[in-house]
Amino acid sequence: MKISIPTRLISFLTIVLLLINFSFALLIVWPADVIDLKKLELIGNGKIYAGDVVWYRLTYDKKKDLPCSVSKQLVNKIIITFPAEFSNMPIGSRDMIQSIQIPKSIEPGLHKLRGSLTYRINFLREKTYTIETSPFMVYER
Repeated sequence: MKISIPTRLISFLTIVLLLINFSFALLIVWPADVIDLKKLELIGNGKIYAGDVVWYRLTYDKKKDLPCSVSKQLVNKIIITFPAEFSNMPIGSRDMIQSIQIPKSIEPGLHKLRGSLTYRINFLREKTYTIETSPFMVYER
């Protein structure tokens, strides 16, 4: 029995479409471990007052060379979000030291600094990594 050309064409197109769908499924579910956030800690032992500049150290192990969006928040009863920044941190096990200014109008009490890094793995997928400091006291000036 001879297969006609239109049937062959339909079979070929069906196989191509199945392969494309399989490729998209792989892009969505393929494991993509970009970074391992080890520790986020404040530097210094002094009292922290509203309006102070606070230095912190992020210890990480980055595996893939991808840029990310970095957002920082001060968490208490109220969450204060700082403007997002874009970064491409170097690959490898490293420490990064940065600073953040505590707002003058912040409510005194226990706070945590939360950092979130969002990576675009591919055009279908983003992955967000989040880390927090241990609670620290902010005093009124």
